[in-house]
Amino acid sequence: MKCVFLNLLALLILAGAARCQTPKKAEIATVFSAPPFDMGGLAMQFARDIEYGAHPLQRFDLFLPKGKKGPLPLVVFIHGGGFTGGDKGEIYKNPKRAEDIKALLAAGIAYANLNYRLLRPGDQEGVRKCLNDSRYGLQFIRHHAAQWGLDKENIAGYGFSAGASTALWLGAHDDMKEPGHGDPVRRESTRLKAVVARETQASLDLERWATDVFADFPTMHLAEIVRIAGGPKVFGFYGLDDPLQFNSPPVRAYRADIDIPALMDAKDAPLWLENDNPADLPAKRGELFHNPFHAKTVQLRADAVGLSSVARIPGVPGMTTATQTHLQFLISKFQ
Repeated sequence: MKCVFLNLLALLILAGAARCQTPKKAEIATVFSAPPFDMGGLAMQFARDIEYGAHPLQRFDLFLPKGKKGPLPLVVFIHGGGFTGGDKGEIYKNPKRAEDIKALLAAGIAYANLNYRLLRPGDQEGVRKCLNDSRYGLQFIRHHAAQWGLDKENIAGYGFSAGASTALWLGAHDDMKEPGHGDPVRRESTRLKAVVARETQASLDLERWATDVFADFPTMHLAEIVRIAGGPKVFGFYGLDDPLQFNSPPVRAYRADIDIPALMDAKDAPLWLENDNPADLPAKRGELFHNPFHAKTVQLRADAVGLSSVARIPGVPGMTTATQTHLQFLISKFQ
């Protein structure tokens, strides 16, 4: 009888221990293959199209340096294209961007190149669809960081144009982790170690462009900005069919959550900003979206709130403070 009791007790203890064990995290399919450009003999691994969601654009490529002591810091690159175009593969055709990747790998820094769903006519979610994909992609990488030997506490954001404003938004926004969420990925932090933003937009709220970015140009009121940007269809950026809803309370709240300067404070990720375009009155769409006054607005706001930020804006007198290249800046933030 005593033996039966002891056996039952042992089984109960084993069952309790099994219940207390944390379930093993499922590994993400990661197929390493030849890199998309010549690595010049650099020891590394490359995986293409790692899935972070069900949509074909919810994918990222991953470059991992070999022979470096881990866990490895990571730079997440977000492509541009006005949230309506672009693809992660485009940077592989650009020799300068390829050299960026190689330089970071040589410094022992991993590199993730992120795709996201693009904005399409009739999308009621508006640009938040694109932003939320980048946010979730970052959280996904952080959740599975150990599998790839990454340091989840040392992740920086880097982007051009729409990708730059996305990186700025992630860097400025309060942490969007959701501790009680059923999806463990969404429990991960969205905060960044540093941000490099090149040819960025200062805000994703067009009214900020009229009141702040182009305040030195009296003719650049909201209606003129909308005209240059493409007409009433730009209100689809906020998921709107009717431009008259632009100032409705729900849309004002939506715009406030993507107004980067209003989100910034001294605790945010340090910034490296660049825009070397002419500081002229914009007459075309590209001149509007990539005007140096966007970077100036972000830099001045960073100064106002006490956020560490340097800039390279040669078209605006007195607005070049960066003494490091963008790569030197990123590498220094991981040391």
